[in-house]
Amino acid sequence: MLVWIALWSVTGAQAQVDESAEVIVRLRPPVAGDALRPIVDEQFFGLPSADVSRFDERLPETFRVALQSGDDAQSVADRLALRSDVLYAVVPRLLSLDGFGHTLSEQPPQVLDPVASDSSVHLPVIGAPRAWRVTSGDPKVTIGVVDTGVDVAHPALRNQLWVNPGEDVDGDGRFTDADRNGVDDDGNGFIDDVQGWDFVQRSLVLGDGDYSDPDADASEDSTRGPGRGHGTTVAGAAAGQLASGETFGVAPGVRIVPLRAFGSDGQGEDDDVA
Repeated sequence: MLVWIALWSVTGAQAQVDESAEVIVRLRPPVAGDALRPIVDEQFFGLPSADVSRFDERLPETFRVALQSGDDAQSVADRLALRSDVLYAVVPRLLSLDGFGHTLSEQPPQVLDPVASDSSVHLPVIGAPRAWRVTSGDPKVTIGVVDTGVDVAHPALRNQLWVNPGEDVDGDGRFTDADRNGVDDDGNGFIDDVQGWDFVQRSLVLGDGDYSDPDADASEDSTRGPGRGHGTTVAGAAAGQLASGETFGVAPGVRIVPLRAFGSDGQGEDDDVA
């Protein structure tokens, strides 16, 4: 059983249109018997100054069209959507984590421990200790935390993380260096996704940080930002527990799947969240 947690909110009345001047285009599959589709590039879309690339290797008909700065992405998307060979053309929307409508120049709040500070006081208030007499969760239940990533080395979380059995090369039920063999062992299109995945792929981001190159490292960005630590806090509130048994999470018996879709600035594109 998999439960998803995505604590993001739409900024303002609706999500912002991303300023990256990017359009995601999904082509209709070729009809059987038709000639092979020509090479999909800038000329194919009639956008000689754009940069066309695959959106995801698992979605062969989907492309990312990066426009020149100043181009009206919505106008381009509207025009492409009228083509008979286009299933849809959309401009990514920018989402903000709940309570993080900040800019990169602002510093994050000084929190000594994002797990303990947010997860200990409220447990008696919501009656968690009484619920634990019945169950504290089942390790067969996994919670996907769609957020800024998770500090996988945190002492209250390192034993609470799900391990993908299809990528657990040595079969010890733990994430070790031996599991990172550069092979998609379970054939799901994600190489070495032993403990989640980093989906963040944004362009034209102002500031340093990990905003591109999705990979198997779903940990928090090492670059400081107003959103950094949010995913770790959420994971701790869900299932945080020290090896000593001290509990910070509501359901310490379940397992966490880190799914990084937001940067340390507290923002993420809806196509990465999806």
